[in-house]
Amino acid sequence: MQPISTPATVQADEAIVAGESRIASLAQRAADMRVKLAGAEKKASDEVLSGSEPRIGYAVRYRGELMAVEGALKSAQAALPALQRERAQVEVSELRRLASDRLSEAEEIERQARKHLVKLSELEGISYTISVLSSQRSATGWYAAPQFLEGGNIEPAEFLGLHETLRDVAGTVLEPKSRILRAEAADLQGAARDAERNLAAADVIEPEMTVFRGMKMPNR
Repeated sequence: MQPISTPATVQADEAIVAGESRIASLAQRAADMRVKLAGAEKKASDEVLSGSEPRIGYAVRYRGELMAVEGALKSAQAALPALQRERAQVEVSELRRLASDRLSEAEEIERQARKHLVKLSELEGISYTISVLSSQRSATGWYAAPQFLEGGNIEPAEFLGLHETLRDVAGTVLEPKSRILRAEAADLQGAARDAERNLAAADVIEPEMTVFRGMKMPNR
C-alpha cells in the first residue's frame, strides 16, 4: 500500500530532514575547516623552512574549531538512528489507529443497518443477515432483456431469477462502504505488522549503522 501521511508522520519526517540537514551542514563545515587548517599548517611549515618564527596561532585555532565541529557532527550522526526509529514507530502507531478508526466506522454502519434488517425481515417473512451488505450490482452493469429497456436506458428488473442473474457475468458490482472500510482496515493492519517486522529486523541486523541519504555509515 501507499505510504501514509498524517500530522504525526509529517512531524517525524520533518525531524529526520532537519537531522540530515544538520549533518550535511556540519560535514561541509568540517571540510572547510580542514582546508583552512591545511593552509595554516603549510604556511607555518614554510616559515620554519625559511628560518622565520612560525606563526601557529591560526593553525591552533583552526584545529580546535575542527575538533569541535567533528564532535558536533558525530553527535548529529549518532542522533539520526533514533529519529529514524521513532519515525518507524510513529508509522506503526498511525497505521493501527487508522485501522481502528475504519473498523469502528464499519461496525457503526452495520449496527445501524441491523435495525433496518429487523424491519425488512418482518416485512418479507424471512431472516435477513448483515450478509446483504456484501455487494450490490450497479444498474448500469446489467445486460438486461429488451423488455427492461426504457428510453434507451438499461434498467434492472425488480425481481430477477437465477437465470437472469447469471447472465450478467460482466455486470458492475458496487461495494458497500462498510465492506470497503473493513478491507482498508485489514490492509492497514497488515502494513503495521510488516512495519513492525522491518523495525525489529533493522534492530537485529544493523544495530550500529546510521542511514544517511541512502548511505550506511558506522556509528563510531
